[in-house]
Amino acid sequence: MGVLPQMGIKVHWATPGHGQAKPIERSFRDLADDLARHPAFAGAYVGNRPDAKPEDYGSRAVPLADLLEVTEEVIAAHNARPGRLTDNARGRSFDDTFAESYAKSRIVKATAEQHRLWLMGQEVRKLQKHHGAFKLFENSYWADWMNEYVGQKVVARFDPEDLHAGLFIYSLSGEFLGPAECREKVGFFDLVGAKTAARLKRQRRAAEKKLLDLHRPISIDQWAAELREARRPETPLVETKVVELAPARTRKPVTLRRHRRLAILRFLGESPSYTSNESILTDMLNSNEIGIDTSRDQTKTELAWLAEMGLVQLVGCEEFRAATVTARGVDIALGRATHPEIQRPGAEGLTCRRPARSISCRPRSGHGFRRSCARAASASMRMWPRR
Repeated sequence: MGVLPQMGIKVHWATPGHGQAKPIERSFRDLADDLARHPAFAGAYVGNRPDAKPEDYGSRAVPLADLLEVTEEVIAAHNARPGRLTDNARGRSFDDTFAESYAKSRIVKATAEQHRLWLMGQEVRKLQKHHGAFKLFENSYWADWMNEYVGQKVVARFDPEDLHAGLFIYSLSGEFLGPAECREKVGFFDLVGAKTAARLKRQRRAAEKKLLDLHRPISIDQWAAELREARRPETPLVETKVVELAPARTRKPVTLRRHRRLAILRFLGESPSYTSNESILTDMLNSNEIGIDTSRDQTKTELAWLAEMGLVQLVGCEEFRAATVTARGVDIALGRATHPEIQRPGAEGLTCRRPARSISCRPRSGHGFRRSCARAASASMRMWPRR
């Protein structure tokens, strides 16, 4: 929302090129004649048209203090000149006409809110997403209330001639949110200095880039083309005189898994009826005598692999399964046969053992089968020493 609608001022549009529809045009002509062509501004007048430049155009720049002083004098003389022929003036000066109207009219003075809107500098940016600070021309502005609007887009109004005086923050709908103090005065003091520094920085970068192009002997494209066209040395291929075939390497399984499989086959071979279940086998592998850390899932995996190799036979359901060693499995457990993925028993492991006092657990159905397996588990936990 613009400044005039926020201040309650109604805008009337005039016909372009029709001076009578805009009474202010008469004052503009006086200012153009009396102010722009003032002798104090000689050499700075730019003319009334692009193709009508004076001979001394651009020869000097007028200091800002001189411009403000002369402007004030010309406007004061313009308002004090008598003989104005408007309907309100009737031969008087603008000062006399204004003094009479001011004495008998109801004067409405601008509020503090309207004074803030007169500040012509305006920037639309987002507040910092963590603490809500507002960055403007390298200066940082912040207030306590800005924490509630972090990351939101706001409108900041400020005095272009004094950026360190602070900001007035508005929402995009025109609602006044609050003032913001300049906490870090590390940037520019006024808007003109900030724009001037930015323009000089752009010019300096352009000059540096042009200087770099002058120092560069050839362009990057030309350099790349010359590298492509350059002759590469031809190196003859070296032919081998001695050829040796590399021996085939077979991947061996993990040693721990080989020992676990051997322990299962030996335990089944020494059990009555050569049968046991997953739970008993898991407890046997984790016992102090065997000492192979094994989970129930690992026992199931090893039994499935042994069954696939034809070394055991599995019976029962998925939750509770029993394994019976085959004749080939007994041969491997005793060392009479070997398998590359099962640990071969040592000579000391082939000694005879006393038969294990365990209760065989054959696949049955009902609660009797579970009770018999539980008794087998408790009895098979007692291991026997070697002779």
